[in-house]
Amino acid sequence: MKIMKNINYRMVIRRVFVFLPFYLFTFLPLSAQPSWTKNASKSVFTLKTFAADGSLIASSNGFFTGSNGEAISNFTPFKGAARAVIIDASGKEMTVSAMIGANDMYDVAKFRVAGKTRPLAVAQGIAQSGESVWLLPYLETKNLSNGVVRKAETFQQDYAYYTIAMQAAEKHISSPLLNANGEVIGLLQPAASGADSLCYAISARYADSLKVTGLSINDPTLKLTQIKIARSEERRVGKECRS
Repeated sequence: MKIMKNINYRMVIRRVFVFLPFYLFTFLPLSAQPSWTKNASKSVFTLKTFAADGSLIASSNGFFTGSNGEAISNFTPFKGAARAVIIDASGKEMTVSAMIGANDMYDVAKFRVAGKTRPLAVAQGIAQSGESVWLLPYLETKNLSNGVVRKAETFQQDYAYYTIAMQAAEKHISSPLLNANGEVIGLLQPAASGADSLCYAISARYADSLKVTGLSINDPTLKLTQIKIARSEERRVGKECRS
């Protein structure tokens, strides 16, 4: 009788281990992939910058914010660069034709590539604490990392620097962070360490607000790159008025 009880006990334990994963998979809620993922991924690219001798300086990420080649990324790869290209989600290479603006302190840059582009929508408001966000890396359409806004620190009144409860790899720096509506709230920035459970993002709206002015030609930040500065609207208008 004792032997039979031991056998029955083993059978029960075996069945528990066999069927437990099935029940967990069946009844635990799954995190659904946002509906905008596939379309939004078409606006994300990888950026490569080169020195005058053709050697690679750096690789990074970025995304389009306009349909006429306007794009944003981090500024660090552009330092000392004589040439830059982006490779979009379809594998098409496009040359960075001009710098529109940059901020070294916040490590952001806006530039233009030669060609028509598909932009992401930039969120016009500041994401609130507790709001869910998703990281959208280059060529990634499955298993997006999901996090929550822990803190939004306002700067220049209208923009925010975000602390996000989410781990993110360094290779994803400058990838977009999107809200539930598929709007970009920020660009991913480096974490304090690879094991940090928090990551950080600078306002995408701030980066997209950068623009060329008549004083841009003397901008000390833009002088750190050899890529030409875009022609400002006010310089163009002034030239037309004199002609």
